[in-house]
Amino acid sequence: MPVTAPEASVDEILFEHEVLRVLLTRFGEAAERYSQGTLGVQDLRDSARTLQAVLEAHGRRDEEALILLLRANGGQARLDDLCESQSRVAELLRKVRCTLPDAPAADTVSS
Repeated sequence: MPVTAPEASVDEILFEHEVLRVLLTRFGEAAERYSQGTLGVQDLRDSARTLQAVLEAHGRRDEEALILLLRANGGQARLDDLCESQSRVAELLRKVRCTLPDAPAADTVSS
């Protein structure tokens, strides 16, 4: 069900920011453990995919909620910054996911 009250939308977006901070922290920790050899590449890929999926969903929500507000209040410069920032983050996540080494067969089999 769509949220219509601006306050609720802002609260939900801020909550999503908190979720993204947690996922970013977990991804950073996973990358560190991978670099130390204590985490498999598939686990690192899963962390990157989760972060990217949540970030993309959040970006779509930003577009739906914030773009209308910014346009209505003469915030074209902030809108441009938001779109540019989201594009940079999405591109970085794609690069990370694409540059991870292929998982060995043992890493890709679930038990």
